[in-house]
Amino acid sequence: MRVRLVLSLLVVAAIGYAVKAKTTTPVVGSHIDSSDVSEDNDDGDRMISLDSLITKAKDILTTNPFKGLTRATKQPNLNDDQLVKVVEQPKPVNDQLEKADEIVDGQLEKDNEIIDDLLEKAYERLQLRGSDDELFERLNGLLWLEEADELAAKYHRSTYALVIDSLTKRLGDKRVAELIQTARKVSKTKAIAIKLKNAQMRYWLTSGTSATEVFGRLGMESAMYSLLTHPLFNYWCTYAKRYKVLDPNSSALKSLTTFFGEKGVSELLQYALQDTSSEELAKILQTEQITAWAKNGQSLEDVFNLLGLNRAGSKILEDPLLNVFTRFTSAFNAEHKFDLKTSGATKKHGVLEAVNYAPGTSLHPTEREKALFQLWFVKNEKPEDVFRSYLAKTGDNLLTSPLFTTFLKYTDTYSLNKRKDVSVYKIIRDDYKAGGAVLVNQILALKEVPNTPAKYAAERVEADIYRRLKDPQNPTSPDELFEFLRLHEVKEPAELFQDRMFEYWMECLDVFLKQPNAKHISRSYLATGYDEDALLLTIVEAEMNDKTKEIATKLKTELFKQYAFAEKAPADVLDLLKRNNIRTSQWSFFESYVNDYRRVTREISSSTAPRSHTGIYMN
Repeated sequence: MRVRLVLSLLVVAAIGYAVKAKTTTPVVGSHIDSSDVSEDNDDGDRMISLDSLITKAKDILTTNPFKGLTRATKQPNLNDDQLVKVVEQPKPVNDQLEKADEIVDGQLEKDNEIIDDLLEKAYERLQLRGSDDELFERLNGLLWLEEADELAAKYHRSTYALVIDSLTKRLGDKRVAELIQTARKVSKTKAIAIKLKNAQMRYWLTSGTSATEVFGRLGMESAMYSLLTHPLFNYWCTYAKRYKVLDPNSSALKSLTTFFGEKGVSELLQYALQDTSSEELAKILQTEQITAWAKNGQSLEDVFNLLGLNRAGSKILEDPLLNVFTRFTSAFNAEHKFDLKTSGATKKHGVLEAVNYAPGTSLHPTEREKALFQLWFVKNEKPEDVFRSYLAKTGDNLLTSPLFTTFLKYTDTYSLNKRKDVSVYKIIRDDYKAGGAVLVNQILALKEVPNTPAKYAAERVEADIYRRLKDPQNPTSPDELFEFLRLHEVKEPAELFQDRMFEYWMECLDVFLKQPNAKHISRSYLATGYDEDALLLTIVEAEMNDKTKEIATKLKTELFKQYAFAEKAPADVLDLLKRNNIRTSQWSFFESYVNDYRRVTREISSSTAPRSHTGIYMN
C-alpha cells in the first residue's frame, strides 16, 4: 500500500517537473506514428518524455523508497516517521494528481493563446495565402515556418504540431491536407510535407477523430465514382490504417459504407475497376467487402437484394453490380466448402447439379449466369417465376434480349434436374404482356437473319409452339392459339386474309392436323366467333383468287369441322349453304360435315367424362 502511494506521489512530482514539456501530443499518438516506417516522423525531440520520468522514479524507489519520496515531494527536512505521516494523510493522492494537472493545463492554455496569437500575426505579416498551392515553397512560407520553429523551442513544443494546429484553425483540415499533398510532389519540400503529414495525422489521432469523421472533413463524399482517384484518397487511407491501431474494429471499408451504404460502395468500386489507376486498390477493397459478407453469414439472396439486383428486371445482365454478386457467389461457395461439381454438396445446399451447363441450348452459361442459376435454384424459382420477374414486360425485343437466352438455358437446366417438362411457349403465353402477335413478328423477323443467339431463341420458341400443337397427351388447341395471336380482335372475316397472324395461324393449323388426335380435339372459334354468312362468303370469294385459293380451301374444311364441334345441326348448315347460293359442287363439304357431326355427337353421347380443357373427349 505504502509503495503504491510513494509511486503516486512521484508521478505527481514528475508531472510538475514536466509542466514546461507537456504538449498536446499524448504517448498514443507517437506510438501509432512509429508503426508507419515508410516515412520519417517528427517525434518532437524538444519534448521531455513523461515515461522516462516515471521510469526514473521507479529506479529511485527500488533503492530507497522514502528517500525517493522525500526528493520527489521536495521535503528533505522530513525524517522517515514524518514522511509516513504525510503518506498516510487522509487526503487522496488522486486529489493531488488532479490539482497538479489543473495547474499544468492552465499554464498550457495560456501558452497556447500566446503561440496562436504570435503565429496568426506572423501569417498576416508575411501575407500568406491559403489558396496558394505552393505555400511551403515560397520564401514567406519558409519564414513563417522559421517563426513557428522558434516558438516551438521557446515553449517546448513540436514545430510541426504548432504549424498544423495554426493552419487547421485558419484553413480547415481539407485545405491543409491538399497543401501537404502538393508539397510532397516537390523534392525540396517533400521532407517538410512528410513531417506535416505525420503531424496532421497525430493531431487527428490525439483528438480521437475517427477515420469516418476525417473522411467527411476532407470532403471526399462528393467524389463518389472518382473517389479512388481523388488526390486525398490514399492520404485518407493512410490515416484509416493508423486509426485502426486505436480502434481495431474500424476500417476504411466501414467508413466508406457509412457514407455510401453497401450498394454505393459496391458501385464505386466496380466503377473504379475500369480505371487502371485505381483498379488494384478497388480489387483489394472489393475483396474485403465480399469476404466480410461471406464470413458474416450473408446469404445469396441477402447480397442480391442488398445490391438492388432484385429490382434490375430485364436489365440485370447489363448491371455492373452483377459482377460483384458473381464474385460473392464464389466466396460464398468457398466459405461453405460448396463445390458445384459435387452432387452431395448440391443436395445439401438445395442447388441443382446442372448449374454448370445447359445442354439444350448448346451455349455454355457464363460465370454470371451460373451465379444467377445458383440463386434461382436456392430460392426454388421455377422458370415461369424467372420469366415473370425479369422478362414479362420486355416488349417487342424479347427474343433479342440476352437475358432471354439466359432464361432458355435455365429452363433446360431446370427441366433436366427436376425431371419436369418445361414449355417455353406456355410460359410466354401466360405472362408475356406484349402478346402473341408481337412474339410471332419477332420470330418471323429473326428467321431472316444469320445465326445469332436471338435467331436461336426464335427457333426454340417456334419449335416449342409446334411441339405443343402436336403433343398427343396435352396439345395446344387451335382456338387457344387463335386467341394468343389476338385474332379474336379481328372483327370482320374479310380482314383475316390480310392479317399476317392469320396466315401464321393457318401454318400452325397444318402442324396441328398432323397429330393423331386432331379430329377428336374440340375447336369452334371460327364457327362461333363470326357472322356465319359473312365468313362463308369471304371464304368462297377467297377461293376465287389464285393468291388465296389454297388457304381459303383449307379454311373452309376447318370451318365445317368446327361446325361439327359446335354441334351445329345439319339442317342449319344446309340452310346456310342454300341461303348463300353455294353451288351444289360445293356440297361435298356438307356431306363431309354430316359425317363429322355424327361422329362428334356419337363421341359425346358415349363419353362418361367431360371434355378436357384441350377439347379432347375423354373416354
